[in-house]
Amino acid sequence: MRHALVVLVSAALAGWLAPAASAQVTGNPPNVTIIRWEVFRYPYFESTVVYDRDAAIGTLASIRLFDHFENDIVQADVDVSDPDWIQEITVDPQTGQVNNGNEAVFLRMRAFGLEQFGPPSPPPLLFPREGWFPDDEGFRPIPGPTTPYHFYYTFEFLFPEFIGRNQARLRGEIDFDVAYLIEFCATNEKTEDQTKWGCTTINAFVLENPEFRPPNPQSFADAGPDRTVAAGTTVRLDGSRTFDAFNIGFNPADPNVIEKDQIVFSWEWMTGPVRVDPSQADSHDPVATVVLNSLGEYVFRLTVADGSSDAVPSSDVVVINVVESIPPNNPPTAVIVGPANAVPLGAVITLDGSQSSDPDGDPLTYRWRQTNEIGEPLLGADLLKAFQALSGVDGNKSTWQAVTEGTFYFRLLVDDGEFLVNTTFTVRVANNQTSGRTELATTSSEDPAVDQTDASGLGTPLFPTCGAGLAPLALTPLALLLMRRRYA
Repeated sequence: MRHALVVLVSAALAGWLAPAASAQVTGNPPNVTIIRWEVFRYPYFESTVVYDRDAAIGTLASIRLFDHFENDIVQADVDVSDPDWIQEITVDPQTGQVNNGNEAVFLRMRAFGLEQFGPPSPPPLLFPREGWFPDDEGFRPIPGPTTPYHFYYTFEFLFPEFIGRNQARLRGEIDFDVAYLIEFCATNEKTEDQTKWGCTTINAFVLENPEFRPPNPQSFADAGPDRTVAAGTTVRLDGSRTFDAFNIGFNPADPNVIEKDQIVFSWEWMTGPVRVDPSQADSHDPVATVVLNSLGEYVFRLTVADGSSDAVPSSDVVVINVVESIPPNNPPTAVIVGPANAVPLGAVITLDGSQSSDPDGDPLTYRWRQTNEIGEPLLGADLLKAFQALSGVDGNKSTWQAVTEGTFYFRLLVDDGEFLVNTTFTVRVANNQTSGRTELATTSSEDPAVDQTDASGLGTPLFPTCGAGLAPLALTPLALLLMRRRYA
């Protein structure tokens, strides 16, 4: 809560003479009628009288149509009447029933959040008490003539803060964020028998208060990496790596997302041998395409905007160099050097992938994984028994410590930006192994004797990442999949 608020409840008892009743019938419940609805808005608490019966301001429908905001304070005046609430002792001449004029009236207010409209769920209203009140003998008639009696009571409550805006409102299906059914009731006894209640209800629809809305952070455009392509290539301009803090963790296809910025992507040609305007299917699609036939350097700019008044658009450029032709890229070779003989329990081993190479001189990235004997990821229980990594698993060398006996399997993934290759290595741990000179063994992705199976068990020594052969990607962590790729 961004500010402290004391919600006070006051009752204004006032005699209100009405025409004398022709007869008094005991046992009728009291009646409650809303006669005034006034809203005080944070932060300056300026008030708006939405409805006032006596001043002829609005109607009850005005309350339903009013845009309440979270942290609005409402003063709701109600008129309570009871045809049995008489002020003197009487005896019914026909039945002899004595009415001692002490029939009490108890009041209660309840609020129900209407959750069928989707998230966010409405939090409970803040008001002073639960259940029927007052706690003693109830409201009693004050001295006066024998009439049906009325009195006024003022309920004060607050619409509390909630998180986010309603996804249905963002889609234009409703014009509010949360909704409440508010009920004011009176009864002559504290009972749950609804036949003895007199109630009136009203719907209230509430919007997020813009005063409490944090600034919408700026989206950061990412036009993707610079590239070199052959003339005549259809180039895919991809801005999907654009970052927006409001969208982290949200699935844009999920209809129950509380809120998600609808980012607008605008691609445009900046410079180049000839003007080539990108083709984009939809402004919300981060991808555009261009066909580049003329040799030379092209610059395309991506501008993104999230529709927020708090943030300015962001832009980024990508450079596409068009050449006559590009020599074919050759896949790298993955090599592991490690201990050839069994190692003792508790030993620290080094697996060395620095002898991996690329025939084209492309820079390589590495990723080490432990697997089971058929190349699948280890389960959680198996991870506790496996080698424990002591150094990073994304360098060309990695150190591990043996914590249990057995045979353990390692896989090295080597990526040149276009091709992903892998090779495996097996290490045996023996509890009775004595320390001594450790021989080295080498495996390579080019060695036909090396196990190069992927998670499916199929032998696939080379895996181009820009094609259909993506089987080993099931073994590849997200960080590796996000590494820069080179597309022809």
